[in-house]
Amino acid sequence: MKEIIEKFLESKKYTSSSNTYKAYFSDLKYLEKHFDSLIELNNYDKLHKLKKYLSEKYSQKTIARKWSVYREFFTYCLNKKIIKDNKILNISNELANYENKISKEKLDHKLLELICDSNPIWWFFYSTGVRVKEFLQYAKLKNLNLVNKEFILPNRKTFLCSKAFNLLQNHLKKREVSEYLNLDSDIFTDFKGQTLTENYLYTAFIIDSKKLGLNFKLKDLRKSLIIRLLENNAKAEDIIYMLGFKSEKSLEKFLT
Repeated sequence: MKEIIEKFLESKKYTSSSNTYKAYFSDLKYLEKHFDSLIELNNYDKLHKLKKYLSEKYSQKTIARKWSVYREFFTYCLNKKIIKDNKILNISNELANYENKISKEKLDHKLLELICDSNPIWWFFYSTGVRVKEFLQYAKLKNLNLVNKEFILPNRKTFLCSKAFNLLQNHLKKREVSEYLNLDSDIFTDFKGQTLTENYLYTAFIIDSKKLGLNFKLKDLRKSLIIRLLENNAKAEDIIYMLGFKSEKSLEKFLT
């Protein structure tokens, strides 16, 4: 790591102002001190931990400057074929302290769970992170794998936690008593047995939230799931896959 950093700094020595060069030197010496090799640092887990450390210690402006230096250094290493890919390019320059992007109420998972307890549909949303439009299109029995506790979408699989799975099983058993179910049947219906609509879902969740004196919206379940995954050190690429994001940038924009 030391040798690579020295070569990069040498390349900047005569093309940067003295203050800029000092910033390069200071920022990269931190990497040299805390990481044994560039290969060790060039993975999502380490980069996320580095971003989190910066967000807890510095202002957003300082973080942006430091991260810009790191990105330039990684790009240099990629051009010199020292690394084969540049994972830092997939991580936005935005502040990485996710919790600061959301109100305190939205971070209270327990309150959201209270709302979910009022209807198995909400636990289904909370566990799978499914979007409303995806739910309306794909929430059919043929897309459930109850053996593996999976809800299968065209481009990914999501999973049912134990609470969501148990509530869903009870819900389906009750329905089987009064109606015929086949693979094309909706997983959930309204109280008249009709297919759910977007307006019904959004409105019903707000009503259940207000019954408990809370002010949540259905989309908060998806946000809270992302935060819980991050708090439990889930890998960024796994979250992106599970939630159906296209990139790291999409994940951060969703939390803004």
